[in-house]
Amino acid sequence: MRIPEFRLWGPGRHGERERTERAWITEVCQVALHEAMHLAGVRHKDMTEEQCYCSMPVPWAADLQLRIKETPVEVPREERVAAARADRLGHAQAMLAKAITRSKRAVTIEKKWKRRVALLSK
Repeated sequence: MRIPEFRLWGPGRHGERERTERAWITEVCQVALHEAMHLAGVRHKDMTEEQCYCSMPVPWAADLQLRIKETPVEVPREERVAAARADRLGHAQAMLAKAITRSKRAVTIEKKWKRRVALLSK
């Protein structure tokens, strides 16, 4: 769930009041509490009217500090390609090591069965 930034919101829910940052934080907390109730298995029919319409009091929201997530720094394409190539190389090396191990194990099993066949052939 992506919460819209405070500065992108309009004048208020249904336009009834001017929106402040504190009101925005309170509304975010009310919606988060409502959604947490859903995660706990509560359905709308089981909620009170305040819980269902996200108007319940949230006193713990008074001291809550919410920050807008900063936009990540754009990594140049050449660096992204180099990182991806390094990841693929590491993966290929790991897979080669696994294949070599399987191959050695197969040779060992082959030797074991050749010895057993030679013993039983005598």
